[in-house]
Amino acid sequence: MPETTLTHDIESLDVCSLPSVAYAARRELPRIGAVYFVMKGETVLYIGRTGDLKNRWASHQIKLYLVEVGPTAIAWLQIESNERRPAIERFCIARFDPPFNLKKPHAKGN
Repeated sequence: MPETTLTHDIESLDVCSLPSVAYAARRELPRIGAVYFVMKGETVLYIGRTGDLKNRWASHQIKLYLVEVGPTAIAWLQIESNERRPAIERFCIARFDPPFNLKKPHAKGN
């Protein structure tokens, strides 16, 4: 989804229509700035943000929790603007109320 349409589309965001890869294929993630969604089927389990999606998943601490839930996928919304990512992440967390965001405090950073 191009950032130019993001303002109009964020409230009606369909996470299941975003690009995604299976967690097992996380090495295929692109090197982009993004707000990302860990999915189990159509359920959003966790939402985060990063300046480099591929690098973030090389060492993400949430991996420890994912073992408990079985096969998952990582979907993403490309957001190159460092300034916009935190607000979009907060909006998405409030909208989807992912259970893993409550379990583990969000790390500071990008």
